[in-house]
Amino acid sequence: MIVNRSIRATAAIAALSVAFAATPAFAQSEAQSSAGAMVLEEIVVTARKRSENLQDVPASVVAFTELDIDRARIRSARDFVNLTPNMSMVESQNIAFAFVNIRGLSQVRNVDPTVAVVVDGVLQTTSLGFSKDLYDVQQIEVLKGPQGALYGRNATGGAINITTKQPGDEFEGYVRAGVGDGDSYSLMAAVSGPISEDKLLGRLVVSYRDADGWRENPNISEMVDPYEDLSVQGKLLWLISDNVTADLRFSYSDSESAGSGFRANAPNFNTGFAVSTCSQCTDEGTTPVAGVPVPLENVVGDPDIYLPPQGNRNGLDDREAWVFSAKIDWDTEIGTVTSVTAIDSLDHISIGEQFPYYPDSFIQGLQATFGQNRFHDSFSQEFRITSASDQRLRWIVGAYFAKSELDTMISVNHDIDISLPIQVQGTDPNIGGNNPTRPWDASFAGATGGAPTPNTNPAALSYTFDTFESTATAVFAQINFDVSDSVELSFALRYDRDEREIRINALQQYLPVFAFPSQTEGEVRKNDYDSTQPKLTLRWQPNDDLTIYGTLAQGFRSGGFNLSAVSTIVQALTDAGIPGMPQGVEDSWEQEDTSSIEIGFKTTGLDGRLKFDAAVFYTEIDDAFNFVFVAPIVSQVIRNVDEAEIKGFEASVAFLANEHLEIDASYGVIDSEVTKSSWIGAGGVDIVGKTLPLNPEYTANIGITLTGSFGADKDAFLRVDFSRLGETFFEAENFIARDPVDLVNVNAGFGTDTWQLSVWGKNLGDKDYVAELINPPGVNYYARPRMVGVEFTLRF
Repeated sequence: MIVNRSIRATAAIAALSVAFAATPAFAQSEAQSSAGAMVLEEIVVTARKRSENLQDVPASVVAFTELDIDRARIRSARDFVNLTPNMSMVESQNIAFAFVNIRGLSQVRNVDPTVAVVVDGVLQTTSLGFSKDLYDVQQIEVLKGPQGALYGRNATGGAINITTKQPGDEFEGYVRAGVGDGDSYSLMAAVSGPISEDKLLGRLVVSYRDADGWRENPNISEMVDPYEDLSVQGKLLWLISDNVTADLRFSYSDSESAGSGFRANAPNFNTGFAVSTCSQCTDEGTTPVAGVPVPLENVVGDPDIYLPPQGNRNGLDDREAWVFSAKIDWDTEIGTVTSVTAIDSLDHISIGEQFPYYPDSFIQGLQATFGQNRFHDSFSQEFRITSASDQRLRWIVGAYFAKSELDTMISVNHDIDISLPIQVQGTDPNIGGNNPTRPWDASFAGATGGAPTPNTNPAALSYTFDTFESTATAVFAQINFDVSDSVELSFALRYDRDEREIRINALQQYLPVFAFPSQTEGEVRKNDYDSTQPKLTLRWQPNDDLTIYGTLAQGFRSGGFNLSAVSTIVQALTDAGIPGMPQGVEDSWEQEDTSSIEIGFKTTGLDGRLKFDAAVFYTEIDDAFNFVFVAPIVSQVIRNVDEAEIKGFEASVAFLANEHLEIDASYGVIDSEVTKSSWIGAGGVDIVGKTLPLNPEYTANIGITLTGSFGADKDAFLRVDFSRLGETFFEAENFIARDPVDLVNVNAGFGTDTWQLSVWGKNLGDKDYVAELINPPGVNYYARPRMVGVEFTLRF
């Protein structure tokens, strides 16, 4: 459901009409030395909180410069993730759910990510905004391996640094417009320059996108993935004095799409039967036979079967977010004192077809929807002091504080006018569809918009409203010491403490007491998680073209809370003979701890035309996170896998063949294994020895860039990317692996210093593949199909 489209489009166009800017789209990738030799571009990164040459950093870092971002057309996180070895991303269910998998460590729904995400120096406190559009970006750095020593909790797999373009002291700007399939179009513009000469610089960016969608639900003849987004970003660089600088930033985005889009392809659910009503089915999977146990294969889906969505409604998906940050740098005699303050808010409302995502739900005659609404607010503050870089002993010390509150509302709702006796009593005037005074009330109105009444067609079949609070504190330090001209020893240490609390806010009459009888209005649960995260790194540079390094590091992710009494209910369902019930389910889950070792090297050859990097790593995990969906009670559950290990290898190469041809390629392989488990998987499957889910067995990419000149002022380029994701399991039991996925992306451009016309395509082979599979009960979410378009940029 896309609302207020014409009003928002008019506002975006009005803003675009006054904003112009310049982006160097055709700069050559090779830098020219003083002798005119052709070399690859030298890249400076800030992975270790100070500026360094990429080839000197003793860690596995993949960097995308402004030129890379333009030529590979990186417009979202998925675009650079697909170009990074041993990294993948799951986009599922709605516009806010994007889960990063890196080096065998997976983010699953309802838990913290495996990577720390830093935008313009500000550590993000929620992953719900990670999938937002990327625009006006200067550089992206992906730092792999445990980074908790500098970046804190949830950096067990690495860190992502995103730097947007800074305001300059000269007026410049651009306007960009594009059209594509799916009835899509986009408008973006920026303006940058001095507000007060030598004192205050500013930059303003406005972006608007709109699309009807690319995939159709044939049951209702509607597109399931429409998309609309309006984003604004403003920056002020205040040069307070010769040694004090303030960087003030504000960003706002409002994105809308449709909810869910799931499809259950397990035999029992493809036709809408529930496990409890289909004891055994015929070969066609349509006729229940009473009294016979259900085979496990009837509730397991195949990731290589594509079936279009078939629900009876499209739903709603709306995410609104804003962030304000202030970064102040003060250069003193002892070092640079930095203060980073951030306040952010994110509201996400999602309504979609209820499991099993079939026109007739598992309750005979009932069509239902679910609502998942999240409202996140946080405040964070970091102080650190960084010594000068031109000394033998270099150091960083700092402290961090973050306070976050997340209101989560999950409901199961009617969407047709029926009357059924269910266990919901009374009516709250602030919650029903008759009084939509709160932003989450839309999820209770249903298709009819009728008001709930006691025991007669209530809008909500069940309703939970929980508040999660987190208070995170940390102190950290890092020392780099040059043992000799060629050897550097680095040691970092961080202590994190995360105090977490959950409070049940829903009125007792709306709690799903038929499933969770022990839930109580006002119930509060608390837990504390902490860890000391050390990191030791040794770097040896025998010459200017070779860096060899080794790293030992630890990291952790905080634990959390499942619904009250979920363990009791799952056990009761297991005792009743319901197949596919998970074991190992508790009312909360423990923190995840990792220990890792990495050995790698970086080399430059052929007079600067060749770069080659490689690394091997080994990681041990205690209490790894695992997600399961308990279909009969529609509950999302996190549990711990006792112990697991990951072995891996990755390599990347960049080669400048001549002034017109550049080739870059990467390959990564992961060998993961569960080594200890206190529980048995669904169907009695022993998960010890199984592969950790969600991570492709290997990733491979090759990119080819061709450039050329026409006449005195016209340039052109062609960038082609071939990517492959290896076999992937989606559940701890390793039921069925998704076959390898091959993707082809193309971007071609032509123009001058003042204008550019480009043609692009994503997933040109139109590969239908599963982005996420939840087994049991075989719930699939499919990745985006082929997308093509044309874009024009005017620089000023």
